[in-house]
Amino acid sequence: MKITQCVPPLVALIIAAAWLANLCSASNTVSQDNALLREKIANSRNVSISQDERPRVREKRESSPSEDGIKPSAEWVSSSRDWEKLLLCLNDDVEGSFYYETESRLEKLALEMSAEELTAALTEMADISILTRVRNRVEWFMLRELEKKNPAFAFGQYVAKYQAEGVVPQGIGRFSEWIARDPAAATAWYDSQLTAGSFDKSLGGKSPVLLPFEGALISSLLATDPASAEQRLNAVPPDQRGQMISQYFSSVSEKDQNAFAEMLRRTMPVEQYMGLIKSKVMPFNYLSDPAAIQKSLDRIAATPEERSTLMATEAGVIMDFAAARPQVPTRETFDEFRKWAQVVDPASADLATGSGFAKYLERRSKENPDIAEEQDLIGKIAIGYHDSGAGDAILIPLIEGSGSGNISFPKDKARALATKISDPILREELLQKLN
Repeated sequence: MKITQCVPPLVALIIAAAWLANLCSASNTVSQDNALLREKIANSRNVSISQDERPRVREKRESSPSEDGIKPSAEWVSSSRDWEKLLLCLNDDVEGSFYYETESRLEKLALEMSAEELTAALTEMADISILTRVRNRVEWFMLRELEKKNPAFAFGQYVAKYQAEGVVPQGIGRFSEWIARDPAAATAWYDSQLTAGSFDKSLGGKSPVLLPFEGALISSLLATDPASAEQRLNAVPPDQRGQMISQYFSSVSEKDQNAFAEMLRRTMPVEQYMGLIKSKVMPFNYLSDPAAIQKSLDRIAATPEERSTLMATEAGVIMDFAAARPQVPTRETFDEFRKWAQVVDPASADLATGSGFAKYLERRSKENPDIAEEQDLIGKIAIGYHDSGAGDAILIPLIEGSGSGNISFPKDKARALATKISDPILREELLQKLN
């Protein structure tokens, strides 16, 4: 049977499994002291800045709608250029007939204003008593425009807002756009803020606001200066690297993927970084094109250990999801996965298949303690694969899982598998684990 004939039944399953796996990959927590991060990163660059250049956010005074009593008309709203009066009109007319027209007029004016005008307007708005809802909305589109016209001020405001409010503003994630437009200016500004201590204030001794800046900067250096990218990543505490990579390296281009993989190899354990580069080598619909995955693994010069780790992990994801279904599996369920794995990486297909067996039983037993039927089926399939030429690696996950108690697989069945191990020393070690 050709592999293309076997793939379709699992396509929907794999798409869902890939979605769940990718959702889990971004769940790491920040757990390192910010002072260590700031000191290491600042020491890697030597740019100074005066205290006068540091951004600040004025205290906001929130109140009820203004008392100016502005009664707008459609013509006045569409033609006025008085920013403050329009702002107060918007504030007083939150539920009125001109609210959206006034907001659109302010947004259009923001596009037309110069960097100096927009900066002054945003600064002056801090002293105007308006509703929080209005302030947040207007600040959002003003800062979005200032990212293009006066990025140093805009991103300085984002940092200051974080220090004042304790929430990382969404706009910080667009620092990568500034780097793409003007890498020298963006890098100089960021390093100057580190030197000035703009990130010193933090929550509980930690400052998550640093990660999007570092992630964007390291990503931009991959193509032009991979050594510097690696140096900066090494300055990030190890327990924060995974979170940063998973959140801020989503768009590494194909031409930079090899440099990306090399950087991770030198800065992180294989089990951690293989999960991070999975999305770079395995497309969302990866089951339908195993040859493309093989090509991607070759492009990053993946080592045998990396390929084996990736395939075993993916087998676990796929079979865990398959086990969540109420139906008892069939031989075809495992045949399809095995044929796919043999195309992606023949050398690791046996271990990946064995890992899939173990993960299936582990999940299935959580749903139903009585899985004797599944245990018998998987035991027979594993022996059948081994008798047909598969290596010992296809049996080892079941044997070890039974011995440790991590999976529901009877020890008598595991012993029968262990007797088939060709290496006498390994065979005896495995049998000892089953006592």
